[in-house]
Amino acid sequence: MTNKWNVAEIKKTSHAFAEVVCEEYFKGKENINGSEIISLTEVKQLNLFILKELFEKWQKEISNLKSPYFNYSESEVQKALDDFMNILSRHIQINSDNFKGILATSVGKTIGLFSDPKSFFVEEMKNLPDFKLTVEWLTKNGKFFKDYNWVLRELLTKLNGVSFIYANEAMDFINQFFDDNRIEDHTKDLADISKIAGENQSADPASNLYQSFFDSIEEYKIAKPQMIAPESVHAFEVLKKEEPIAEMNLTQVQKKIEAIIIENPVAKTIEKEVKVTLHESMQMVSENSSLSDFHQKRKIDSIKGNISLNQKFLFINNLFGSDSEIFNAAIEELESCNTFAEAKEQMIKKYLPKYKWDLNSPEAEEFFYILKRRYN
Repeated sequence: MTNKWNVAEIKKTSHAFAEVVCEEYFKGKENINGSEIISLTEVKQLNLFILKELFEKWQKEISNLKSPYFNYSESEVQKALDDFMNILSRHIQINSDNFKGILATSVGKTIGLFSDPKSFFVEEMKNLPDFKLTVEWLTKNGKFFKDYNWVLRELLTKLNGVSFIYANEAMDFINQFFDDNRIEDHTKDLADISKIAGENQSADPASNLYQSFFDSIEEYKIAKPQMIAPESVHAFEVLKKEEPIAEMNLTQVQKKIEAIIIENPVAKTIEKEVKVTLHESMQMVSENSSLSDFHQKRKIDSIKGNISLNQKFLFINNLFGSDSEIFNAAIEELESCNTFAEAKEQMIKKYLPKYKWDLNSPEAEEFFYILKRRYN
């Protein structure tokens, strides 16, 4: 089911998102590099679209090198150019002013893909060079799609050995693909993007519950996995029926937090953190569930270092009154605690009553689970 946005909504949210992320990310640094872009947000498709924007700029720079005075089609020259551009791609360095526009454009494309995939791919076909869909185009662009990658694979199959088909024929194929109702559900991803941007984009009423970006990393993903395992649903239902936090004493609140951590570890899947070259990072890999479990349960050395950019925005907005300074101060306090019990009591006494935390909320659960891992 799609949740279409109009052009004005996409533009407004994209620029707001870029402003928020750049303001936060570039506080302590001047530039962002390729490896940092790959893991910038929990929305993998967004990160890939940023790289796609850079790839297109890269291709344009190659074409600008050509002149009527030299033979750029000669094989030796082509190889030298390829080597040069590959080296250059491993040394991406973009400052805040230049990155903000690229990020906003990439957010807009991500929203377009998630909210109306058929129109997104039809528009891609309209912008094809020479109005032709080629094997080369599909091969080069395929690595930039984590979501809806199957569309490009099926288009490649439709070429059936020919070097190209015209764009209007490719559009007909796309319409056939989506008539089969092969729509991925990205409603909650879109809601999260809006939340970070500070926008209130309306979502499908049936899918209004907040859900984090934590998804398993799969090369070709057709449908989202459930974020809450069936055995954990009961724990949520029980907690919802309990008395309000305001009516609990300290011991009851502590027990409630322990129940959340034990019964429902925040996410059933986790992002695999790997430092690789930009070229290697383009290759999608499936993640082993046992490895995910290991990463999820292992002790962490730093709370701050294990809170992603998206989590940080969500914690600030939902647990710390939208005040980043208060959030940073709280993290510093927690890092100095000696035990989980000490850290937990500090949060309960100082921040829970002041900001009226809902311990049933995903943000609170994620926060306390990260805290627990620090002192595991």
